[in-house]
Amino acid sequence: MNWDNSYTVSPSIVLRIGAGGELLAGDAHALTQDALPVLTSFATPSTPRAVLAKLQETWEIDEAGFETLVDALLQANLLTPAPVPARDLYLVLGLNRSGTSALTKALAACGVALDFENPTLPLGLFKPDTNRTDGGYESYEILPILMLVREITARHGGDQNKPVLTDEITLTTADTLAIRGLLELVPRFPFAIKDPLLTFQFPQWKAIARTCRPPITARPVVTLRHPVASAHALLKRGFCSTVRSGLDQWLRYYSEVKYLIDAGEEPLIVVYDGQKDRFVAQIEALCAALSLPFDRERVSAEFVPAGMDRPDRAELLQHPLGNALQELFEQLEGRSESLSCSAPY
Repeated sequence: MNWDNSYTVSPSIVLRIGAGGELLAGDAHALTQDALPVLTSFATPSTPRAVLAKLQETWEIDEAGFETLVDALLQANLLTPAPVPARDLYLVLGLNRSGTSALTKALAACGVALDFENPTLPLGLFKPDTNRTDGGYESYEILPILMLVREITARHGGDQNKPVLTDEITLTTADTLAIRGLLELVPRFPFAIKDPLLTFQFPQWKAIARTCRPPITARPVVTLRHPVASAHALLKRGFCSTVRSGLDQWLRYYSEVKYLIDAGEEPLIVVYDGQKDRFVAQIEALCAALSLPFDRERVSAEFVPAGMDRPDRAELLQHPLGNALQELFEQLEGRSESLSCSAPY
């Protein structure tokens, strides 16, 4: 017996009255007077810890005696481990201005929760954008999480435009407790958290998620935009001062995505290039891979592109690593094209 695992009454159990008037369960297992209330307490999936606390409100039973009863019920197959509901956490990664907000919005349209439903963790930051007809966009970020991620980055000498690489980051005990505390507050699953800088902290967050009770399964979902289109979008919003520095940012972020792939992660990649039909088709494939309900009408209606990307390859070749950037883009884009063939995680 594990005190924090959930158990429930075996679905095949049959209770009957024996010849001597005793209560029998299953294959003629006689239930003692103490065993029956314990067994019935697991009529709905519960942990032994929770059941014991409830029983002790009205019944004098010690921990050792309770543990013996539960072990006996398990050995007799009268109790069985309860199915563990999926606790999936999708971390939305990718460079700023690469469609992370559009992807997060689409996930929400397909049943993924974004809101902690906690007044100290309000959802959403509206970001003005004069290049859009609607005047801006909802970023679906949560300020305290952004502050935590940036504090970790800054402590290692980095910032949003020049982040610290994954294998250079060492979390403190306080960082670990803060992240786990946040994840323990997730009200329901599947759930998504979006922050571009998490591209460089994903392995650490994934490891911490596994330590939650019950464990949380973290998965990277990445947006991808062509390097030249990304660089111009960054320049317009002041994330960089030149197209070349924007290309440098792109290389830093997506080299890190490649690092995650080489480390054995399987990020699901969605290309954001302003083509609505392509985006909607990719979200449909993403939902199939993640076993999410796909709402075509809502995803299509809520997609507001910033403009069709028509990158000039000549600009890319002005960068000394232009060919390498194009090769990396094509490699990652190829992974996005195989998304529909991906097995559920």
